[in-house]
Amino acid sequence: MPYGWTGQLLRIDLTKGAATKEPLNLEWAREYIGDEPFHMTYGDGVADIDLDALAASHERNATLATVTAVQPPGRFGVPRPVRDDPPG
Repeated sequence: MPYGWTGQLLRIDLTKGAATKEPLNLEWAREYIGDEPFHMTYGDGVADIDLDALAASHERNATLATVTAVQPPGRFGVPRPVRDDPPG
């Protein structure tokens, strides 16, 4: 079952501080994008990615789509084992 922003377009007006949600019109998207390559982000896509190198790799490999991802560090650090028996 779709949830969240699936199939939706979020339009943000920075001059008014207003956001509106509307259905994504796929025909409009096709007309706007056409046959040109494009980059897209999902959610709060903040990363240090060399987009020119990514596009070149995509073209070189002739793939349908290229996806980048990161695994963020754990929120609460990394657990360290504790010895059960006292030293000495």
